[in-house]
Amino acid sequence: MLSWKKRQKKKLTVKGLLKALLVVLLILVIIGSFFEEYDVSGKTIVPFCTNQGSGVDSGYELLKDECDGATVAEGFNGINTDLNEVTNWLKGQGYIND
Repeated sequence: MLSWKKRQKKKLTVKGLLKALLVVLLILVIIGSFFEEYDVSGKTIVPFCTNQGSGVDSGYELLKDECDGATVAEGFNGINTDLNEVTNWLKGQGYIND
């Protein structure tokens, strides 16, 4: 099991904000280009996010907009989580078996 050290809050700088925005834009481009290339209609998309910071906010809604014809299941947002927690959630939802 992973253990996380308590993170100290950092002072927000313009450089830090620009880096964060660049990462978000890059992720949106990657996700958008994936769904432009692959037909996911009739499929079920199971989104999950693990992080050590904030949640996904409206990320799942943006994902639903990109998945034409697919069912986007209720997402999992685990903060300070590990693989076991995600696996247990997937099992509990019936997406994977023991």
